[in-house]
Amino acid sequence: MIRVRNDVLEGALEHRDSMGNGSVIHPGEFQRMSAGTGVQHGEFNPSDTEPVHLYQIWLLPAEKGLTPSYEQKTFSEDEERGHLRLVALPDAQNGSLLIHQDARIYFSTLDADQEVRACESL
Repeated sequence: MIRVRNDVLEGALEHRDSMGNGSVIHPGEFQRMSAGTGVQHGEFNPSDTEPVHLYQIWLLPAEKGLTPSYEQKTFSEDEERGHLRLVALPDAQNGSLLIHQDARIYFSTLDADQEVRACESL
């Protein structure tokens, strides 16, 4: 499985895995982990008082037997506010996360009166 996500919309989420990765993920940070041939991992809210609000996206990889891998990137609010920001794709162009599937994942932060529309150039 490949997991791509903007883990945290509010609060923080701590990640640890058997590849030796450990980090606390905050709003605006995206994480990608490929379990590949096998990995153990755990995630938890590091705060006893602050809630965490997050989402996850799971994709099946295009091929089996990939080497497990982990990646985390921060995109500035300017890169995503009011327009679509490409955050994950198969060739990791333009500073995006690498995914092993024919897919493109975009993210945007919009004000209540804003909208974005995909076009063919995306």
